Amino acid sequence: MGQLEWSDIRGGVSPDKLDRLLLIARITSAAPLFGENENTPFEQMTSDFDLKNDISLKGKVMVDLVIISKINLKQKCSAVRKKEVGQLCSTYAATMLKMMKEAYIPDFEGWKKEVMERKTAVWSKEFNARWESFLKERDERVERKKKELSIPFEQRMRRQKTEEERIRDREFGEKDAAFMQEAREKWDKCRNLANILSIMEDRNSKIKSFLKDGGGGLLRILLDNYPGKATEVFKYLKLAGYEEGEMMELVDREEGKTEETEFLYQSPLGRKFLKEKKKKK
Repeated sequence: MGQLEWSDIRGGVSPDKLDRLLLIARITSAAPLFGENENTPFEQMTSDFDLKNDISLKGKVMVDLVIISKINLKQKCSAVRKKEVGQLCSTYAATMLKMMKEAYIPDFEGWKKEVMERKTAVWSKEFNARWESFLKERDERVERKKKELSIPFEQRMRRQKTEEERIRDREFGEKDAAFMQEAREKWDKCRNLANILSIMEDRNSKIKSFLKDGGGGLLRILLDNYPGKATEVFKYLKLAGYEEGEMMELVDREEGKTEETEFLYQSPLGRKFLKEKKKKK
């Protein structure tokens, strides 16, 4: 489904085309967001997750729903049909907003820091204890080497290593290589997690933009379809995941107090909002 333009359907659409548009909107609004998260191995992440195609598609459909809602109200059809389409547009838009609100992480920096610390602690706990023991053994070997270098060269050359010393050297070399490999793997895990969290941060920013634009889109649909009906407007805002204290903040931010929104400000929720707003000044 390409992005709808007002000019595409300004003159009206056939009932079949409107049904197809609503079907696409229904499927898109119900489709879950991609499920990758901080536990997904970086190499297994899909390019669509990185490109945020799921969020972009829902954003396009949100814009489409505003257009579909407007054209529906101008259609030459029954009042029952207009009401039904208005309800569907409101429901689909609210469904997508709620999904995005649930996926959004407000304090992403704090959340990212907590994830990094928690994951790193799990990876490092056992390794660090063994690593400290290994470093102690390495330091002891360095000290022995220094002492050996203080012995005259000819005397050092005549001295032969015992079999026990050769075995110990070989085991230490193997242990050193194993620790270096494990350290590289640990570093790779941290790097991969940092890459994953970077992608998730970009997605979180995209979701934030969706919520800002989508909130205004849903409100536009509701104002068009439910003029003077505050109960209906607040019902769909609640369905979209807005708390009671957030609803009038959305209205005030997106539309403000106008002739079109006056009925919302005159509602109990609106009067409470205005009272609290006055106190803050």
